[in-house]
Amino acid sequence: MTPLSVQEERIWERYEERIADIVPNKKRETLEGIHNLLAWNKDYNLTKLPNLIDHWDYKDKRILVRDNLDLLELQLM
Repeated sequence: MTPLSVQEERIWERYEERIADIVPNKKRETLEGIHNLLAWNKDYNLTKLPNLIDHWDYKDKRILVRDNLDLLELQLM
């Protein structure tokens, strides 16, 4: 999972790009909307996602990938 700090940084970068019209956007971005998105994202990552993973019926099918080397090892299997 991407660290929360990286996710938040990417949210801010997208917001800044949209405000500066670097990236086209049909919706009017607001600072309040970004704060709401950051709060939702934090709650999802710290509460909802761990709860989902802990109660998942297929825990035995879960694969932990920490970096690209882990992916390469999986391809060799």
